[in-house]
Parts: sequence; C-alpha cells; structure tokens
Amino acid sequence: TPLYSSAASDVYKRQLLGSAYTALDATIARLDTRRNLLGEKLGDTQSVQLRLADVAAHLDAAETLLLRDVARTAVGYGSGRGLSVVDRAVCRRNQAYCAQLVFEAVGSLLYRGGAHGLREGDAVQRAYRDVGAGVTHVGTDWDVWGRIHGKALMGHDIATPNFGFHPAEVVRTR
Repeated sequence: TPLYSSAASDVYKRQLLGSAYTALDATIARLDTRRNLLGEKLGDTQSVQLRLADVAAHLDAAETLLLRDVARTAVGYGSGRGLSVVDRAVCRRNQAYCAQLVFEAVGSLLYRGGAHGLREGDAVQRAYRDVGAGVTHVGTDWDVWGRIHGKALMGHDIATPNFGFHPAEVVRTR
C-alpha cells in the first residue's frame, strides 16, 4: 500500500476513531443496565438516544471526510499530478477538523457517563484521554491547519515546516 493512501487512515481510524468507537460501544453497554432517578432505563430515554445518534453522526462524518481525502490523494498522486497547495491545505484542515469532531463526540459520552466515566480503567475515560492527547498533536491542531487553509484560500504566502514553503504566486494557482 502506498504511503499516501494509508497515513491519514492509520492515525485516525486506528487511534482517534478507534478510541471513540470503543467509547461509544462501552457507553451503549453501560446504558443497557443503568436507570435514572425516575427509574427509567437510561437507554430508553429520548435524550440519551439523541446523544448517541449525535455522537455516531460526528464519528461517521469524520470518517467519511477523512476517507474522501485519502481517496482524492490516492487519485492525485497515483496519476502523477499530485495535489495543489489548496487541495493539500484542505486535507490538513480536514484532519484537524475531524480530530475536533471526534474529541467533541467522546466528550459528550464522558459527560453522559456521569461519575462512572471518572473511574480509572473506564473505557470512556480512557478514550477521552487518548483522543484529547491526539488532538494536541501538531498534525491535528486546528489553530495551525485552520489558519494554513485560510491562507491558502486567500492566496497568501505559506511558510511552515510541516506544510512547506509556498509563495503566494504558487498558492494562487490552485
């Protein structure tokens, strides 16, 4: 498998998304046995069902966006033409944005878990820590990649070691 077709999917699918899906599964299993103060099974309540749907949508959106970028990258480099500076900036922006989506999703599960999610060894707590660490990496830092993408859209010079050095004339060629 070529490096360009597997790099993003490895980091996100196995680590960030994998942790998040593990947390979702653990939450669903836990909700099957827990009851609220009114005696209702938590999994039978509308608010919990909506939260689970929201989390699943966040994870599906992140995975879909990342896999779309992996496919575009494979086509671009597989054809020998590569990607434009703007297209590369879009991919990096999407990586950072997807990390934020995944972190929001896991945070929502942690909140829903109440005090259970605070126990050491809890799957949701572990996912929250792992994903939280992942979003602080420079490769998923929204403040960096959102700005790079904005510069690319504006046709400005881009100079960063993690992306390359591109004068405005090159950026504007899209």
